[in-house]
Amino acid sequence: ENVMEVKSYLSELKGGAKKKESNWQVFSAIKKLKNYGHGFVNFGEPLSLNQFLDNKAPDWRDSQALNPEKKPAWLTPTVNGLANELMPRVNSAAAING
Repeated sequence: ENVMEVKSYLSELKGGAKKKESNWQVFSAIKKLKNYGHGFVNFGEPLSLNQFLDNKAPDWRDSQALNPEKKPAWLTPTVNGLANELMPRVNSAAAING
């Protein structure tokens, strides 16, 4: 992995001010990106959180003012179910390069 702007990044981490970038620097960065290969973005099938919650915990809207000391009984199993639904979607959307 490479960080293109290592010096400016380190300077900012040490509290230095971020330098404003010019249009020329943006175009120059695009040219430099060609040396880094190809990037791919793949979006999987979207999931409607409202529909998911309506199916798994129909009364979820009634408990929106949650007491941080006491979670509703449906919360943990519903979050676990959401994770079980999302992880295969993430895996199916992942691209493998060889």
